[in-house]
Amino acid sequence: MILTDFSDHICDKMFKTDSSSVAACKRFVRRRYEMLYNKYLWKDTLLLSSVAANSNILVMPKEIGLIVGARWGDSTPLDPVEFSFLLRNDPGAFERTGSPAKVTTITAIGIKQAISTAERLSFVSDSTSDTSITVLIRGELAGVEQVEQVALNGTTTVNSTKSWDVVWTLSKPATTGTITVTGLTSSTNYLTLWDEDRELKYQRLRLFDSPTDTTKNLLVLGKRRFRGLTKDQDTSIIPALDDVLLAYGEADMLQRARQYGKANEKIQEATALLFDTLSVSIYQQASVVQLTPENVGEYNRLDFE
Repeated sequence: MILTDFSDHICDKMFKTDSSSVAACKRFVRRRYEMLYNKYLWKDTLLLSSVAANSNILVMPKEIGLIVGARWGDSTPLDPVEFSFLLRNDPGAFERTGSPAKVTTITAIGIKQAISTAERLSFVSDSTSDTSITVLIRGELAGVEQVEQVALNGTTTVNSTKSWDVVWTLSKPATTGTITVTGLTSSTNYLTLWDEDRELKYQRLRLFDSPTDTTKNLLVLGKRRFRGLTKDQDTSIIPALDDVLLAYGEADMLQRARQYGKANEKIQEATALLFDTLSVSIYQQASVVQLTPENVGEYNRLDFE
């Protein structure tokens, strides 16, 4: 089903076909879709990506929204580990080089690669309509946090007044055109934001040990970055969710009409449908469900007393 199919079905059932009700229904369905997408690791959202492992800190492609697992070279699975565990049990891992055996996720950044030398950023749109639209930059320079707002000027390039060596967030509202962000000095293309993009987050990995062989690749299993139902013709990447979204959308419309009793009944129906959908994802697709216990030494019985 496309987005308009959801709103048409729900609004017809409720005899609420005015433009404001249709617009509200679309907002509800969009939000419920995002909630359900983020809540579970759906099989439809998984993807594999090969990343050049030429450093101990690696930036993932933009399509990876969450990192599920990784493999070093062609045969070595990397064990996920936390910084606190390494500090307690293997503090030398932070300086050691060799073949990576462990991996942890670190804070995502707002651009697709690290800034090697601090510089100002340049912004330009491919549409003349994008004027006076503000882009927010939040990051650091030499370890000091800073923030700046830059007003776009259509197809005319504008520059930030501050220099940056780390960008944690770079966000904007919906625009008419695509926004390109480059380095003022280096001309490096750091980011491209589509009209519907608010921001991008690039996930990062830290390898332990730091690789001495920088010619190998890292095979990463990730959850695909969420893309919302922004256009009327958009469809869910998880087709089995259609009935769940219909039920949740109707519940939200009932709440909008202050019919809370009926809304609660519809939420119960949506919850039941969601469990059915999860069963389809687990049992009706090719899969093997297996629990593998592992002792990583992080807890002992005293932790539970």
